Amino acid sequence: MVNSVPGYITLLIGYIILGVGIYYLSYAKGEYDCNPFGDYLDACTNIGTNEAPKFARSRYIPDSSGATDPDGSVKYVLQKDTSQCPRQDCKVGDWMPDGGCYKDPVTNTNKQNWKRTIVVNPQYGGTPCPKLSDTVNCGDSPKEPFRFLRRRRRIRLGIEKNPNYGGGIAGIVFGSIFVIVGHALIFTVKKN
Repeated sequence: MVNSVPGYITLLIGYIILGVGIYYLSYAKGEYDCNPFGDYLDACTNIGTNEAPKFARSRYIPDSSGATDPDGSVKYVLQKDTSQCPRQDCKVGDWMPDGGCYKDPVTNTNKQNWKRTIVVNPQYGGTPCPKLSDTVNCGDSPKEPFRFLRRRRRIRLGIEKNPNYGGGIAGIVFGSIFVIVGHALIFTVKKN
């Protein structure tokens, strides 16, 4: 029992930190997504650069430190909301033969043209369309080049910008580490 005291102390500290983390996280309130402020003013526009586009829509939201309208009654700021412009990747249809086989005079082989159409156009920085026509040997069909697509998918809760969110997550992570170490110390001592 005496040898396991450090383990129990570490475990206690871990549970305290974990509890504080959960307490902080419970006070993280959504500051941006919970209260709608009305319609957006325009369609999605690029607020980044051509090399690094970033699409957003705009709307006015009340803010005591913002500008005043002509009659002096409302103060507002212009909010640029990038979450309102979801990327839309290009989608194309299936390959279809574009005519029959023919003899290529250069290679002296039988060839056939294929084509496909765009089903959905890319928008707001989505993946551009692949090639829409191809010529292959007669009897073959076009092959897609292998592309490793790495898509970032992030679930947003609407509370990420609240200071309590960061503190709560840090408390839960560090508290969990202490709890795991405390359990390891206790069980290691018991086995010895």
